Amino acid sequence: MGRKGTTVRPEKVTVIPYGGLAEKVKLARRPGLRLAKNWRSLGSKKASESQLLVASVGAMDEKFRKSFRERSTGKTRLLVINDSRQSDTLVSTLLKLSIRSPERFYVAEPKKHEEIATVEALLGRMGAAVAAQESGSRILDARIEDGVLIAVSPSFKRLEVPISSIPKLNAAGDEQASNFEIDVDGSFLYWPDLDIHLGWEQLKQIVDPQAAQRAQRKSHEFNARYGAAIKRTREASGLSLRSIAGLSAKQLRRIESGQCRSTSNALGKLAQAHHLKTNEYMKRVAEVMK
Repeated sequence: MGRKGTTVRPEKVTVIPYGGLAEKVKLARRPGLRLAKNWRSLGSKKASESQLLVASVGAMDEKFRKSFRERSTGKTRLLVINDSRQSDTLVSTLLKLSIRSPERFYVAEPKKHEEIATVEALLGRMGAAVAAQESGSRILDARIEDGVLIAVSPSFKRLEVPISSIPKLNAAGDEQASNFEIDVDGSFLYWPDLDIHLGWEQLKQIVDPQAAQRAQRKSHEFNARYGAAIKRTREASGLSLRSIAGLSAKQLRRIESGQCRSTSNALGKLAQAHHLKTNEYMKRVAEVMK
């Protein structure tokens, strides 16, 4: 907590691309992230902050391992891009780095020739989560393996959700179940063919019924109040359900009724429709909630 009358800014994560990624990875105004050219470019103060080292399997040689052992701290995490599917090399390297906690590393497996686009998307979702102080409750990445949906948060927590426990996905078949997208800010997974949206908390509730009960009690009232405030703000500006560019009437109706929470992307679209910056729009909605 800061002193009375001061604003506490959320801590940023320093991203350190390693090897060839250093020249290719760009951070286009990611609010929750800062980019360092390499570990040597960090001052002593920044070196003690949260760090995300991004490296491809092919670059994790002895030089890499030596740098990791010398410069990593308890707040350094490793994002591995398995660009060449070198599973044996990867396992051997992780063992030599003595990384014992699964929350210290994550291995992403992009499609061929999509490595940089994948890194950019992962960093975009991580930056959004860090800026919103929701690194433990958004989705960084997800995949389906052997009938299990594996979701990973920006803080590298894992959730394993059997497809059989999601009736609509289970009935759809493997091909449709695998056809999902991840929201740009990691708020939810989306199956366009099935019109299914599942966020981190919803997935957690599927595997932990007690968490479902706690979350429902905690979030339902807030979502309903916030959605009602969004509706009142829209109506006061003379905007219809169908006049928000980028949001369908169905999506907006669900937000305003409290059936789902408003994502940062949705808030941005609403702010544009009200001719306001996103933070200005959110302040206006907050005033309506009082």
